Order: sequence, then structure tokens, then C-alpha cells
Amino acid sequence: MSDHAGHAHGNAEGADDDTLGLRIGAVFVVLAAGIIGGIPPLYLEAFKDMSHPVARMLRAAAAGIVMSLGFVHVLPHGVEEFGILAIHVPLKPYYNPAGPAVIFGILMMMIIEGLAHSHGHEDVLPSPGKGAKDDSSDDDAVQAGKGTEAEPRTDVEHQGHKHVEVCLHEHGHVGNVNAFGTFKQKTMAHMFEFGCVVHSVIIGILLGILNKDYPQARNMLIALTFHQWLEGIGLGAMISVANFGLLKGWLLIGLYSVTAPVGIAIGIGIAEGYDSQSTAASATQGTLNCVSAGILIYMGLAQMVANDFAPESMALLKSRWAKGGCYVAFFVAAGCMSFLAIWA
Repeated sequence: MSDHAGHAHGNAEGADDDTLGLRIGAVFVVLAAGIIGGIPPLYLEAFKDMSHPVARMLRAAAAGIVMSLGFVHVLPHGVEEFGILAIHVPLKPYYNPAGPAVIFGILMMMIIEGLAHSHGHEDVLPSPGKGAKDDSSDDDAVQAGKGTEAEPRTDVEHQGHKHVEVCLHEHGHVGNVNAFGTFKQKTMAHMFEFGCVVHSVIIGILLGILNKDYPQARNMLIALTFHQWLEGIGLGAMISVANFGLLKGWLLIGLYSVTAPVGIAIGIGIAEGYDSQSTAASATQGTLNCVSAGILIYMGLAQMVANDFAPESMALLKSRWAKGGCYVAFFVAAGCMSFLAIWA
């Protein structure tokens, strides 16, 4: 009798350890979470209005998500992987290369942004001959309409903005500056997508190989679902600001959304023979995570926080409550994302 009871208990324990059904279901759940998070921002024109309080709060929340993703989710995983690598390949004195890998990711972003800046100016700024011609045409227009031009210069409420607009107009570069800004934002959106994709594949694999511990796999699935949803909101916000067309936006969100499910599928396929503690796995995952962390940290600080929380940008918000709401949105979003790091 006791043997039968023990056998039944063993079967029940084995059933609890079988996570294949959960991992297969996770492919579809995580896919839906990424789409639900990323698609709505594409249709919200408010994201592009820097003076709209709700839009600014959403953008601040997106910045908090990105900052938490880089500092709390991706970077610690990279440091941990390099720590495991140090066990297999002892270094004397001990040295964790996570920091240099993060710096490499930041440097890569700086180089890409510099190249984008040069390429953008070549594409959107007029040649000297064309610029001179446009300037002469603008001078004629100014001479013909001096009376109408004086009015925007004397507008006190928006004097600073209109002064910039008039000066740019006099040099014929209003559309060109806007075009360059969009080009730079598109480049940044692509790099943000790259960082999200790399991290999503890795974390998907980590879920896919959990074939023995059902409670751990369940908790990680719940955390990963919210993780992909919040990250999708941040990515969708950046794509919306970059003025991609709807088709391109859908393609970028679709690519991001399928990466974690693909990682889960890969994890399911290699679960039996995969050794996450091996030297090759630790080196690869550690390098990719740390470089991705550098990309995300640069994106969050140098692009999103620096742009949306700059004094001149915050001055566009007339209400103190709106300004305070942006800071609250940033910290709440970063806090929620950081809390999820306990499981994923």
C-alpha cells in the first residue's frame, strides 16, 4: 500500500515538473502581449505633441521603462553571466568584463548617431548653390512682405519659438531641420528595436529551457508577459515619435513581438541538451546582454530623458501638475518594470 502511494506521489510530482504545455502556451501569450503593448501608440497622434500633458506623461513612462530595462533587467543578467564565466575561465586578478561591454554598446550608439548626423545633413540640407538661390528667393519674399513679417516677431507669448521659426525660415531650412530630426529619430528607433530584440530572444530561451520546475516557469511567464507589454509600449512610443508609416510601424512591432516567442521555441527545442552554465553560453549571453544594456542606457539617458525632461522641453507644459505628472509617470513606470525584474 505504501509502495502504491509512493508511486502515485511520484507521478503527481512528475506531472508538476512537466512544463511543456505551459511553455507552448507561453509562445502565444507573450506574442499577444508584445502586440497589445506596441500597436496602440502607433495610432496615438498625441505622442507627437510635445505640449500635450497626457502625451508627455506617456513618453515619460516610456523613458522609465527603457531606463529600468537597461539598468535593472539586462545589465544584471550580463554581469551574472560573466560571473559564471569567471568560474570556468579563472582570471587572476579577478576581472568582470561587463563594464567594458556596456561601454562598447554606448560607444557603438555614439558612432551610429554621429554617422546618422553626417548622413542626415548630407541628405536633407541643400547644396551651397541651391541654398543661395533659396536665400535670394526668401530675401525677395521678405522685401515684398515686411509688414506681415513683423507681427510674429512681436508676439510675446510665443516669442522664443516664433523667433526660431522666423530665423529658420529666412535661411530656408525649416523643412530640412524637421527632416533631419525625423531621420535621427528613425535611426534611434531602429537601435532601440535592436536592443529589445536581442534581450527578448535571450529571455525567451531562458523560459523555454525550464522543463523541470513548473512554479518557476509559471512565475517567469507571468513576469515576461508584463515585461513584453511594457517594453512594447516604450518601443511603440519611440516608433510613433519617429514618424514611421503605419505599415513600417506594424512590421517593427511585429518583429519585436515574435522574438521572445521564437526564443521560447528555441529553448523548447534545445532544453534537453542545453547547458546554460557552459563557457560558450555564458560568454555569448553575457556579451549580448551587456552590449544591449549599453544601447538601452544610452537611448534612455541621451535621447529620451535628455529630450523630454530638458528645461526648454518642460517649459512647453503650462501646468505644474503636468510637469509633476511627468516625473511621477517616469518613476512609476520604472518602478513597475524594476519590480518585474524579480522574476524576469
